[in-house]
Amino acid sequence: MQNLDATLIENSIGRGAVCADCIARITSLPSSRLNEALPRLIGALRVASALAACAVCSKEKVVHRCVTA
Repeated sequence: MQNLDATLIENSIGRGAVCADCIARITSLPSSRLNEALPRLIGALRVASALAACAVCSKEKVVHRCVTA
């Protein structure tokens, strides 16, 4: 389940910077599973986080984006 959540989150982010609320809406993941998967992705350097405007809702929040190699 953990790898599927990570893949689902990465696919939902795509090339944009997306806040956790929008990732949860896009993926239909419960907040608890999103909160478990995001730190693993960040720790694996697959996702980076920053304060910026979300590409989906346009609100200034902590957003997450896929790190390109």
